Amino acid sequence: MKKPITRPRSVATILLFLISFCFAGPLMGQLLKGRVLDENTKEPIPYATIQFASDKGTISNEEGFFSLERDGSADSLQIASMGYAPKALPLSALNTGELIVYLRENVIALNNVYVTNKQPSAAEIMRKVLERLSNNYKDMGMAHQFFYRNSIKNTTKELDVDVKKNSGFTKAQKAKLNKSIADLKIKIHPLYVDVLGDFYKNEKSETKLDITKATRLSKPKDQEGILPPDVLELVKAVFKDSTKTYKVKSGWFKLEDSLAMKELVEKKDARTNTLDVGNYKSNINDVVRNHGFDQEHSRMQFVLEQELYEYTLEDTFDGPEGPIYKISFSPRKRAASYSGTLYVDGNDYALIKSQFEYAEGKRGEHLNLKLLLGFKFAETVWKSTLIYSKQSNGYYAPLYMVQEKVTEFYVNRPLKLVENRTKDKLELNIKTTQLIADKQELLFLGSKDISATEYNAITEKKEWPLEQLERYDASVWKAYPIMEPLEEMKRFKMAGENE
Repeated sequence: MKKPITRPRSVATILLFLISFCFAGPLMGQLLKGRVLDENTKEPIPYATIQFASDKGTISNEEGFFSLERDGSADSLQIASMGYAPKALPLSALNTGELIVYLRENVIALNNVYVTNKQPSAAEIMRKVLERLSNNYKDMGMAHQFFYRNSIKNTTKELDVDVKKNSGFTKAQKAKLNKSIADLKIKIHPLYVDVLGDFYKNEKSETKLDITKATRLSKPKDQEGILPPDVLELVKAVFKDSTKTYKVKSGWFKLEDSLAMKELVEKKDARTNTLDVGNYKSNINDVVRNHGFDQEHSRMQFVLEQELYEYTLEDTFDGPEGPIYKISFSPRKRAASYSGTLYVDGNDYALIKSQFEYAEGKRGEHLNLKLLLGFKFAETVWKSTLIYSKQSNGYYAPLYMVQEKVTEFYVNRPLKLVENRTKDKLELNIKTTQLIADKQELLFLGSKDISATEYNAITEKKEWPLEQLERYDASVWKAYPIMEPLEEMKRFKMAGENE
């Protein structure tokens, strides 16, 4: 508890108080929940923008669902999505139940939208986008209130464990053990981390993170120990005395001098109750840089290195201030990495939405030592959706960023365990392919300028309390502006609860 202040506050302290009061606190108003659907197909419309004001709003998730705090000062709710006619709903139409919003496809002939002497080519549009980056976007000296969600899933694509030798097993027992391993169905539960806070960046590109609330939704380790139950039974069968310790080698490499099976068999919860602020600031920085226009760190290669790409003008839509151009792009030269679709405001020539992924035959970081060491990995999937929203100051600020990557790991290695006292041996070979899917989402709830004095007044904490959830509970985030979770996350529950 803070001591009462008995002396005049410094300018920095007062500024920090004002920033926290005006910008960072949770929004405690009533939440409006709904879903955005295509009027004809009744299919969900992902990433539609839902706003009470131009500087503040949310988006629908991949299943079309959204939640947004009601704004009593606004006269209507604005819903829009690229390729659809926008819709405005008066406040009187917003009841307390779940709102269903239908959007009609905006079908306009490409050559009949605007009467001009010449329709600009896709290449001309993209050149103007590049020329006007500094006029349309302000990256430094900014403060953003954000909601961040990290979803991690591990999938076992292949698992083959072959027991070659065990001092305590007969041939029949070894054959039975190998069959049991082959029949295993290992289920690894996903992990979800949600963070609400403020992200600050000064004119020197230095950043700070101030967290308001953080939760982690994951299966507790004390339900199953470090290993799944089926594997545990096998471990107990092989290592009857869990107090023994073992030297562990893989080929020529020594991995452990004194591994105790007790560490695997005993049930324990290794989760921490704190969030490492520096680690999550690094994650958020990574997402922001990947979608920014600094060539050294950005993945927006198709904007910054246009000589590598082919562009095609696919369509033109009627936007609030002029035409919106839909442009597809694909590699023209070998150095190009991505293909996708862009939406450009024809008045400011600002990029307002992009969807892109690795082009066919392309991949990210990779290392192949399969023949030499029985190991390889490759980033096989990287895809993104980015949405910008025009602010009252004339700049375009980020509204939503999501990046998804899948990394594939392959291991085919021998493993030998030698008991330190009796010298009993276990020799086996492990071959497995694992897919790790890592999805990071950033929803920007508000953006504004911040001065050097305001930035310096902010003190960044090293850790923040992390609330651990063992099943999805909508009430935990009820009073806060967050992105509506997908149904898969909503169905998350503890082991044994009707899985």
